[in-house]
Amino acid sequence: MDFIKIIIPYKEILNNEQIQSLALSALLGGASVISTVDGVSTYTGIGNNTNTYELLSYGVIDYIVSLGGNALNYQSYIKVVLTNEIPNNVNVGTEENPNILSIRDFEYEDIDGTLNTHTWQSWVANSQLVIEVNGEHYISGYSHYSGFKSKDKPKKHLDGKELFLLRSLGYTILNKQQFSNLLTSTNE
Repeated sequence: MDFIKIIIPYKEILNNEQIQSLALSALLGGASVISTVDGVSTYTGIGNNTNTYELLSYGVIDYIVSLGGNALNYQSYIKVVLTNEIPNNVNVGTEENPNILSIRDFEYEDIDGTLNTHTWQSWVANSQLVIEVNGEHYISGYSHYSGFKSKDKPKKHLDGKELFLLRSLGYTILNKQQFSNLLTSTNE
């Protein structure tokens, strides 16, 4: 089974009632703390299922990211315009407290050694699908990667910070359950 990993500053677990409630719900749902290192705790064993997506919404993921945490393997589908360049080096913070985010591997080096920014089309691995729904294109958060082992999945999906960046720029992002519902509704 695929599991979501949540990384959160330990001080938030001690002092933040909303995070304490979330952590308790995760533990009651079968999650476990795998480590607390350098003031950051990592929870795993959080199922990729409907119940999880109801509790762990994008708003909650955004909140965790805003506290300095992250979410790994939160299976998502992003609506993209294939010819648009991938956003990079965007300040989602303030001028006083910048928070510069990018999508991993947003650029590539051409044969002349020049760095170029990927379009969404060029970023998607050849073995991955672009899914068209009602004339709009969706890619999986795994779309850039192919040929990885299941244990590597959390590192291969766009993480919570990257999803936060895209959401802050107005991208439509659906979790696995929402995307499944979209596909079902268009096939009826």
